[in-house]
Amino acid sequence: MSGGTEIDPQSFIAKAYSMISQADPSTCSWSEDGTSFIIKDQSKFTELLPHFFKHRNFRSFVRQLNFYGFRKIRNESALLPTRPNNWSEFKHDYFVKDRPDLLHNIKRTGTSEKPSGKSEAAKVEGASAHGNEQERIFVLEQQVELMREQIDTLTGLVTQLVAERQSEAGYNALNGTNGQNFKRRRAPSVQVGGDGAGAGAGAGAGAGA
Repeated sequence: MSGGTEIDPQSFIAKAYSMISQADPSTCSWSEDGTSFIIKDQSKFTELLPHFFKHRNFRSFVRQLNFYGFRKIRNESALLPTRPNNWSEFKHDYFVKDRPDLLHNIKRTGTSEKPSGKSEAAKVEGASAHGNEQERIFVLEQQVELMREQIDTLTGLVTQLVAERQSEAGYNALNGTNGQNFKRRRAPSVQVGGDGAGAGAGAGAGAGA
């Protein structure tokens, strides 16, 4: 990298750069001039995320791009008639194909550097600490997104279980009512049979007498 300035390979920007550069062109690729990248298949791109990040949340990835000053280029069909509407294009002045030496210029929004009298070593140390802090923030945001997904999944399961229990209760109530009616219909016939048998026995006894 030029100027001896390097970027933490574990940072969001470095990982995103590697992912875009290594992705299948049918899933994601650089634009023709290399000044932006295009996500062509969001589903496949989402499946690619866990290979570089600790999540598979597309919205979280886009939110991080916004935090670092990326701009989403609108897909104007009149200007780009051959481009599908489901493609998403993002751009940053320092996020350029084959120019990883520019990545260190990409800063999280609201973290612009100001001149100071600190030594170069102190600046490097401060930048490293700042990068670690950003990474921790990003990890926490990923964990929050993961917990939200888990909550949504659990909520769906609870709703499904409640619906199944209600359906089962209604089914049991209906069968129970029918069973009781059946027993009530059968009871008189059994009782009548008993009386008849008793009467027959009594008649027989009377005849014998």
